[in-house]
Amino acid sequence: MEVVSPLRPTYWSNDSEYSIKQWYLPKKAYSFDGRNLTISNCIAVSAESKSLSDAISKALSRKRPTVRIRIIDGNTAWLTIKGKTKNYARIELEWPIDIDEAKATVESNVWPNVEKIRRYIDTDGLTWEVDRFLGDNEGLWLAEIEIPSIDTKFKTPSWVNREVSHISELSSHKLAKKPFTTWGKGLISRALYN
Repeated sequence: MEVVSPLRPTYWSNDSEYSIKQWYLPKKAYSFDGRNLTISNCIAVSAESKSLSDAISKALSRKRPTVRIRIIDGNTAWLTIKGKTKNYARIELEWPIDIDEAKATVESNVWPNVEKIRRYIDTDGLTWEVDRFLGDNEGLWLAEIEIPSIDTKFKTPSWVNREVSHISELSSHKLAKKPFTTWGKGLISRALYN
């Protein structure tokens, strides 16, 4: 994860923006019986194979698993379970879910969330996800590169200020719980300037 220059980059255009809102579910909001992942008493995902069931079980067995519902442009919804981060990499399990069901679920619950505008930038055959945060995280821009393996070499674009993958407070999950605008000067300084 990288911090992007606070100035609006020249590559940014409104026609390629995606509006994203993500809700992070507490453990009490979901259950997994080995086959069905149930959220708010509604079956969202069925594990079709033992390997998928095992992957879901492993991801959910973490002390603080990341389970989120993401709505993109108000018309597409995804359920995501993220595995443990190790060496800046982790497994992500993701499924499309019914948009009306997703909206009803998030509207009937008060879960931590983040809002952002995302743009995908292709550079040297790799894709950067550039997020401009809104709401309680207004003013924060982050970029993340999608690489096929941890050993992949890449050039950092000029619009990237610094590497911040090691600062866990800058994950969307953490920003949903403790927004950027509520940070004290010490944390802001450590995250953005040291």
